[in-house]
Amino acid sequence: MNVTIERTEEEVILRFPASTSYKEMKQELEYLEFVEIASKIDVGKEDADALLRSIKKGIGRRTRKFLADKPGFEHLTYNEEE
Repeated sequence: MNVTIERTEEEVILRFPASTSYKEMKQELEYLEFVEIASKIDVGKEDADALLRSIKKGIGRRTRKFLADKPGFEHLTYNEEE
């Protein structure tokens, strides 16, 4: 998709091809909003790595809990206190 962004003194104009659906326009606007928000965040590599470890640990915990009572997954251990 070829989006043209034009900035004047009074406004910002986004131009989408006429064939662009509303859903595609909305996704593009959400992406631009994400880029703006992300550009304001100053996170170091150590903080990002710590967040990633925390997310992975949570995913593993939820997966073990979900599979713990399923046939063939009896070897998995799930500790409610994790």
